[in-house]
Amino acid sequence: QVYLDENVLAEGKEYFAIGSVTPSPSHNLVAYTVDYTGDGTFELHIKNMQSAQEKEKEEEFDDEGQSGNVGAAIVWGADDTTIYYVRLDNKRRPYQVRKRSQSMGSTRQDVMLYEELDENYRVSVAKSADGKYLFIRVSSDATSEVHYLDLTAPEPELECIADRREKVLYEVEHRDGEWLITTNYSGRTGKDGSNIPTTNMRLMRCRAIPDSAGHWLDMRDGLYKVMFDGSEQRTLYQVQPFWRHAVVAGKEDGLARVWVIRFGEEECNLDIIDFTRLDFTEPTYDVRLSTNRDYAATEILLKFELRNANSPSQIVLIDMDDPDDIGSRQVLKNSRSEDKEGTNALTPALGAIPQFQCPVKPSLPAENDKPGNFDEYIEDDAAKLSNATTFFSEF
Repeated sequence: QVYLDENVLAEGKEYFAIGSVTPSPSHNLVAYTVDYTGDGTFELHIKNMQSAQEKEKEEEFDDEGQSGNVGAAIVWGADDTTIYYVRLDNKRRPYQVRKRSQSMGSTRQDVMLYEELDENYRVSVAKSADGKYLFIRVSSDATSEVHYLDLTAPEPELECIADRREKVLYEVEHRDGEWLITTNYSGRTGKDGSNIPTTNMRLMRCRAIPDSAGHWLDMRDGLYKVMFDGSEQRTLYQVQPFWRHAVVAGKEDGLARVWVIRFGEEECNLDIIDFTRLDFTEPTYDVRLSTNRDYAATEILLKFELRNANSPSQIVLIDMDDPDDIGSRQVLKNSRSEDKEGTNALTPALGAIPQFQCPVKPSLPAENDKPGNFDEYIEDDAAKLSNATTFFSEF
């Protein structure tokens, strides 16, 4: 079954680019944004995947009868009746977040959820990894703040995690009642009263409450050592939470690194049991997080590449409960390249790992996927063989 045919959508168009493609929670609907002009403004459409009568019908999901003028990002609410999207101003600045609600047989309603009038700031939307919260990030080059909406509450209200402070940048994820915060906040201020940013980003935590800035604490390992203090020694790029783990991507000793944080197994257990850096035997390599969509997973997908043009890039599956066990690591996808002998190269850093020849059907991203990953869908289809959710049921 074809979920979205770009070739058909692009017919007769001088320009065509997909912004994002997002299935609804039931997977019965697909929302997608498309740019037909090349100027960064998108139209937002809904496609019904279940009804045979409406299967090919695409409903424009624009505002007040206007075509386009929305941002690329789309976030579904707790069910198929609500979607959140970003509006652009006349300078193509993302400045509004809107909520569109429509139940069966009812008139659709469009409500402005947030508006940013300061032209130095741009807004974006995303959903937490566990699907519980909608995040609205408001940011300039030097300052940011994050608002959130509890998608599980019957009548949620938009609240702010921490008001903007001059030269404080932060991003937020949620895990088990806590905010996981990536920030350059140092606690030191300059003569103008603004934050003196840390060299690199810190990793901090606090209870998932509004106005939480006064509660931020450094995340520490089992020995009470600060994991990421913002200094030059260790760089933090990305944090991805899971039910019993969190995975951090960054850099240390001149190499890309990935760390696995393991929490207690009991519900609402925030104790850190283990903090492990993944090591590989090769002296030079690149490693980064691949697409991981299942919040309840106990295995993580990484993309591993040697700094060697003749070596393959690999999608590697690693057990987060035993990340040091090199023998248990599995290659789910291997972009093979032939060596001088004509044989397929195998990354020695991972050992003699079995290769899986499983047919994988290209697929759309999971409902809570962040925008901008469209080019990686086919690359990361190995996720379907492990901890990724089933993207679409068979209709």
